[in-house]
Amino acid sequence: MKKKMVLAMALTLMLCGCGKQAEDEGSVSLPDSKQSATTEASGETTDAAASGENGSDEKTASGNAASEGGSSASEEAPLDFAWFGKGVYEVTENDNAVVYYIFYDTKSGKTTSLETGMGLGFECEQSKDEVIFHMGGVEANSAMTMSTDADGNIVGNMNGIKYTFKLLPYADPNDFDPETRMTSDESDPFVGDYRESHAGRGVVTITKDVNTENGYNVHIDWAGSASESATWDFTGEFSGRQVLEYSDCTKKHLTYSEDGSCEFETEYTDGTGYIKVTDEGLFWSDNKENTGDDFVFIKD
Repeated sequence: MKKKMVLAMALTLMLCGCGKQAEDEGSVSLPDSKQSATTEASGETTDAAASGENGSDEKTASGNAASEGGSSASEEAPLDFAWFGKGVYEVTENDNAVVYYIFYDTKSGKTTSLETGMGLGFECEQSKDEVIFHMGGVEANSAMTMSTDADGNIVGNMNGIKYTFKLLPYADPNDFDPETRMTSDESDPFVGDYRESHAGRGVVTITKDVNTENGYNVHIDWAGSASESATWDFTGEFSGRQVLEYSDCTKKHLTYSEDGSCEFETEYTDGTGYIKVTDEGLFWSDNKENTGDDFVFIKD
């Protein structure tokens, strides 16, 4: 608990005292050519921007450029661009849980610590490349360069530290209590991390699905080496036999570069199978590739 409190205080102090930065260290690359095509498109110039060279036709040409789609205006980051909307985000610092960020809207919110229940109010300015936080009314700006990871989480980088923002679906920003959330999770017999007992490289994480009354989210992460891993994500409900059957599994293959960036490829989105929780541990039956055969996952 002391370690988490120190991390939470460190994050808050860093955001309060840091100057504006726009470094790209540790940022996560978006996936392959489909994403790069979007980037290339955003850099294109149009003939409309070059129109109006003849003095008498300048106003007419400008008007034509606007009526033909306004491409020059669209190439600029929209004023209402936002990484964060109204909602609650669990924030981790280099994969260690730190604090919750509660956004009331795209411009303001507060932080909340699980251990102390205390935090700071903030205002923020969001753009395509960065989010600038003003913590606790402090005038000094603290900027994070922004990206997303393979799981769709928002990632901010500041001073070489990676902050991952995981949205908690349907958590109410106006009535969020992190202590109640943790108590609920800890009392659930299925929620938790289960590690495969052979080499410890495969981890099954089960969390409550707040979209449903009895549903669960299952995330499996299996490291093949230091430079690659695979993930599986699916949802379902446990039967009376403590079995969760699924038919919506998405598998991704991830590769990591030396600079810390990540690229991924979605292999399929229609995986089927089931997991079963017993006194001996968790068992996984994967109908697509039989990945979980001969493995037992022990709860941490």
